Amino acid sequence: RQVKATNLVVIGHNPGLQQFVLRLAGAGSDESVFKKIEEKFPTAALARFTAKGDWANLDFGGARLTHFVRPKDLE
Repeated sequence: RQVKATNLVVIGHNPGLQQFVLRLAGAGSDESVFKKIEEKFPTAALARFTAKGDWANLDFGGARLTHFVRPKDLE
């Protein structure tokens, strides 16, 4: 039986996580957020995406990057 997920959390570390986030970001992504991630994806940072359709069909460039939160942003 396959469960349909509406939310997905991916946890990883660099350099792979930063590269994954940048490749997942597609059309409609917030460019200022994208540029911050290009500069640095620090430990404990969070990137938020939205995507249409089923997660199983998600491909690189198939999600919209909407938020990026770094630990220093929480102070």
